[in-house]
Amino acid sequence: GESVFATMRVSEGKVLFLEGHLYRLELGFHWLFDTENLFPKEELAKGLTEIASRHPEARIRVTFHLNNDQYEFVPTKENPEFIVMVTDLEDDFLSDVPEVRLGICDEPYVRGVPHFAKVGSYLHQVRKLKEFRERKYDDVLFLDDHRRLTEASTSNIFFRKDDLFMTPSLSEGLLDGVMRKNIIRYLKEAGWKFTEGHFDIYNLLESDEVWLTNSSGIRGVTKIDREDFSRSDWTDKLKKLVLEGIKNDQSS
Repeated sequence: GESVFATMRVSEGKVLFLEGHLYRLELGFHWLFDTENLFPKEELAKGLTEIASRHPEARIRVTFHLNNDQYEFVPTKENPEFIVMVTDLEDDFLSDVPEVRLGICDEPYVRGVPHFAKVGSYLHQVRKLKEFRERKYDDVLFLDDHRRLTEASTSNIFFRKDDLFMTPSLSEGLLDGVMRKNIIRYLKEAGWKFTEGHFDIYNLLESDEVWLTNSSGIRGVTKIDREDFSRSDWTDKLKKLVLEGIKNDQSS
């Protein structure tokens, strides 16, 4: 659990949103470890770019952890190291938008770390995800102690009512996902209707369409608890918006 990490998607030999991932990883690094430790941003950027050139479609995870040779509970001196893991993928990025059945966790959700810190311990999320998969759901949605929307086990959530796109605010205690941040940017740049705020489960259940997003892509939600949701051409529009945004980012 004494670690911070980032998971990145490689598409056509390039790491998507590399700068954003490294920026958030650096924030988490300085939050968790002693401030005198230097974050190797340039070294990582160069190495990840090289890896991507040899793995055109892949998922990369970078994890910083403590090198605690003395096995102290709280080390007197921190010496963080990092590990890079690469998984080759067959499909192109956003070649498909999988369908997801989403359960609702009734226990209040407290993430307990800053919104920029993606820490190594996902014990609560993993335990609940296993429980909900046994109940034939694909993922689980967490609510805070006011029963407001936060996030799924490893994804942020977006939903649509008519032509208005919505997502929970970071103040609800959720992870500031890199894909989430860029989807918001693309929505605003394209002039689509969008709002970020505090939403309860009824706002979600009364919406027209729901998506889960993370660095791996976008998933369309077809069931929440006992409520069924249908997919529309808005899913293809959202997919097109993201792909065009990435293309514009890389050409600028």
